[in-house]
Amino acid sequence: MSIIQRLRAWIRPNDRAQQRSIEALSTLYMSSLEGVGLASRTLYNKRAAQQRICAAFQGRQVATIRPWEVARLIKSIHDQGLAVTSGSVLHEMRAMLNVAMVEGWIDTNPAAPVKKLPAPVQRTRLTLDAFWAIHDYGQTHLPPWFPVALRLALVTGQRRGDLVLMSLDHIRDGHLFIEQQKTGMRIALPLDLRLDVADLRLANVIEDCRRYLPNDAKWLLRSAARPKRQIAAATISNRFWTARKAAAPHTGEGTPPTLHEIRSLAARLYRAQGVDTQTLLGHAKASMTELYENDRGLARHKWKYLQLPE
Repeated sequence: MSIIQRLRAWIRPNDRAQQRSIEALSTLYMSSLEGVGLASRTLYNKRAAQQRICAAFQGRQVATIRPWEVARLIKSIHDQGLAVTSGSVLHEMRAMLNVAMVEGWIDTNPAAPVKKLPAPVQRTRLTLDAFWAIHDYGQTHLPPWFPVALRLALVTGQRRGDLVLMSLDHIRDGHLFIEQQKTGMRIALPLDLRLDVADLRLANVIEDCRRYLPNDAKWLLRSAARPKRQIAAATISNRFWTARKAAAPHTGEGTPPTLHEIRSLAARLYRAQGVDTQTLLGHAKASMTELYENDRGLARHKWKYLQLPE
């Protein structure tokens, strides 16, 4: 018997009204996601959105929720400056209420007609000149690992959570193997990978990392204070904020670039160089149909090797 079937059997027929509360629907919805193979970060974000929804409609029967109430919730989140979060909550409400429709709790989805509110002006892109200004400031004013971390981020194009997990154990057969935390995608970057415009080669940057590593350390990024521990991803972001504010003050529209913008910068520079950026970044193929795009997690467990242009 499945988890959902056990939940249904556990509740007596005369408890149907309680069963159809927003809390019961949230439990049913999250149970339906078990075994789907979602990344841990994705599940964490979904649970966070569910908590907001349950708090807003605490104790309410699903059938009593109206579109205007959903719209009011989304607007209240958006007005707090959380445009992305408001969109995520709306997406989750639509998904969970679709489950309620399938279960026969409601006939229409009250979140369906609610429109996603526009996000504010996006984060400003990071330029290569600004990158080097931040990098050079870090060489003078910040710990030795910081400029190396920036070079590693640019030459690999990976997220901060993947940068801090890179270790010597992941280097073999002339490649750096990365299993991305966010998506579970597995990619293998050749050590000969080179970003020409920045004069960076992956093998050389890894060698820079080795210079700070004692014989018994394995992380590519670590501090002198705790050489056997990996650096926290938030620490890199905080140091980047400090260096950017000092070396490349933000004066234009939008929000200042964050550490994550190095990934976008790498993508733009590598694309101009002719490198396969989809494999580099670990993205799924955008050109495939939805049927072929969704392989139900099978490709997630295979390594995708980045092929360098000839």
